[in-house]
Amino acid sequence: MAKHPLARYRNLAFVSFVLGLHAPVFAALVFPVLARANDRTPSSELLCRGLLTLVPLTVPIALGIIALATRSGRKHYAVVGIAVPGLILVLMLPTIWTNIPTGPPQCLSNIKQLTMAQLTYASDYEGCLPTAEHWPEVLLPYYNNETDLLICSADSRREKQRSGELPTSYTMSSRMSGVNLGELAAPGEIALLFDGTQLFGSHGAAAFRHGDGDRLNLGFTDGHAKSLAKKQFLATRLEP
Repeated sequence: MAKHPLARYRNLAFVSFVLGLHAPVFAALVFPVLARANDRTPSSELLCRGLLTLVPLTVPIALGIIALATRSGRKHYAVVGIAVPGLILVLMLPTIWTNIPTGPPQCLSNIKQLTMAQLTYASDYEGCLPTAEHWPEVLLPYYNNETDLLICSADSRREKQRSGELPTSYTMSSRMSGVNLGELAAPGEIALLFDGTQLFGSHGAAAFRHGDGDRLNLGFTDGHAKSLAKKQFLATRLEP
């Protein structure tokens, strides 16, 4: 009786099959741990990347089941070998689709644009930043009246801090109010704007709305913006 063309690869297929079955469990346990360890990537995003790398492993799972078919002589196993990986992919798609990064996070983009508006304002006023008490109103012409930039989509509070009629999700460092940028020795190390619960304030006004609830976004006085974990933010300068 002639051997099935895949029979010679049966042992390799079985090993691939076992590894393929264990890999999703490994990803579910390890990727979130790595996310917390490096304090840079939210666990949901990192887990998503792990799932994406596991998609090709559905092929060895299929080969393993087909190899079973060659040993048992049950041809319907081959059909199962194709159907099972397909079902796995279908079940994984919602997780991948909802968590895969599609560009800069909305809040981080808001912070970046508002920080640049602060710097543009300063360039028009002899290098001096606006006063912290009225920064959203004063900066309005510098972010082209796009008031949606003032709101973080993760801020679920009904009552937000206000500057006049403008509600916002962000806090300006009170120690940077009216500061002359030309007098700063290390602007890249000083935070200017961050996710917060007050119109202006210090570390105590911070709001950690991102990642797993322990991260926030902030903009620095040299114009760059980034996401930081709580312990990193608490070590960040908010004064000249």
